[in-house]
Amino acid sequence: MNDKFIRLFYVFLDTCFSIIRIALNTSFKKTIPFLSKSNICLIMGNGPSLIKAMGDNIQKISELDLVAVNYMALSPEYIKYKPNIYVLCDPAYWYDTPSEDVKIRVRNLYAHISEKTHWKLQLYIPYQARKNAEISITLSNNPNIRLCYYNKTKFEGYKFLCYRIYNKQWGMSRAQNVIVASLMLSIYSGYKEIYLAGADSDYIKNFWVDEDNNLRHDDRHFYKDAEKNVKRALPEKMHEEMISNYYMFKSYIDIEAYSVYRKIKIYNTGLSSFIDAFEKKSII
Repeated sequence: MNDKFIRLFYVFLDTCFSIIRIALNTSFKKTIPFLSKSNICLIMGNGPSLIKAMGDNIQKISELDLVAVNYMALSPEYIKYKPNIYVLCDPAYWYDTPSEDVKIRVRNLYAHISEKTHWKLQLYIPYQARKNAEISITLSNNPNIRLCYYNKTKFEGYKFLCYRIYNKQWGMSRAQNVIVASLMLSIYSGYKEIYLAGADSDYIKNFWVDEDNNLRHDDRHFYKDAEKNVKRALPEKMHEEMISNYYMFKSYIDIEAYSVYRKIKIYNTGLSSFIDAFEKKSII
């Protein structure tokens, strides 16, 4: 068997498994696109480079559609930038977890979003989160917040079929992190230009193994309390983390190809970011 035949066979398998995942896991209700005020959006990752990338020109930035992710609402920057879109992706934000610290932090996040948001906000979470009634109850106290659901179902395989699925938002490229989900939703929403800020994706340089063979990680973000996660031990082994990073960077490459197909330009403002899929450029 030659290499080309093997590659075609794996693409065929990926397509078959993806169709099964869509049939079993996807909601075929239409995803609400971002309610935009601009044809440019800026996705604000939680990496240390975010503050530098954003600079001091609040007026210029406020004219763009701003997308917040993860725990940004717990930081002063949430009030400062007033994002009109918020995306969550990790199951920890809606599933019960064994970590009491994570549970408390997640509850605080939704409470802060509900209490601090004095502007119009669309909050996007996957359809699987609908089963968590506590989220909708907490957010219902604030009429400024619109809770929206999206399909994060992974779809891989034949490109022509992938792009049709992505266009309908029945699925997306493997959402290994929230940046991937935010990019896919931004493309779906029809922006002409998409900027990334604080998407350092340089976790690799912060891994090490201690004397007891525990994998450890300096998990740094732009917000001050990120120091709590510095040098934390991870339950995974090194090869598992490397596989996870492989899928993340591959998703970026796949998204760049899809954005070219959609005639949308993606820029990465993190000039030292490890993401090599998108052209690097400062915020306009």
